[in-house]
Amino acid sequence: MKTRSLYVPSNVSLRNEIWHGLSVRDAVISLLAALAAAAVATVIAKAFAVNILWCVLGTLLCGVSSIGILSKMPEINRSMLDQLHIILSFTKSQKQYRYVYQREVEE
Repeated sequence: MKTRSLYVPSNVSLRNEIWHGLSVRDAVISLLAALAAAAVATVIAKAFAVNILWCVLGTLLCGVSSIGILSKMPEINRSMLDQLHIILSFTKSQKQYRYVYQREVEE
């Protein structure tokens, strides 16, 4: 009997992506982060009489960095946020195993 193997291509995304690695959900989160940064920048600009250019740059920096943190890297299929979650769970795990070596009993 002949068996046929099934070819499953790698790096196939199961989510709607705007471009490779950035899903619609991640883009919405980044947009919300940029809007929140714009609101904070507006309050700071009104309260402390800061130049509006710095507020715009801060808003753009927040939006671009959130896109960078949330977009998935194609080589490992993880985002920076996923990688940070893995690192934090590793730091909380047990790393030392204290065993006492005992000789086997010879009969």
